[in-house]
Amino acid sequence: MKKGEAISIVNAYLNDKILNSKNTNLSKINKKKPVWWFNIPPERFQNDLNLLLNEKDKFIWLQIPANKISDPEKYFRIRKDKNLVDIEISAQVGVYQMRDVKSGGMGYNFEPHIKHIFVYN
Repeated sequence: MKKGEAISIVNAYLNDKILNSKNTNLSKINKKKPVWWFNIPPERFQNDLNLLLNEKDKFIWLQIPANKISDPEKYFRIRKDKNLVDIEISAQVGVYQMRDVKSGGMGYNFEPHIKHIFVYN
């Protein structure tokens, strides 16, 4: 699933154009380890931030409300070379599922931000 397709599906579900390419990031599960990996500019947390977690037969829509995470550096590892919030959300079933497992992060739980799971063929 491509980002534009997933955005269209969520917007159709909402019957509104809430998601767009500027407020939404999409990731598929990393081939080397079971995580969805994101690098996000810290200022993006000042507005509603949508994360789409793509799997083989579904994708999960997460929405982090504006300023819910007002200081991302307190919760996540920051890539100093690019000044980006470096997040790895675990796709592994168990204790760490839907948590940030990036070294240097605080294990932030993304599960409360799940808005909907979209299943497709």
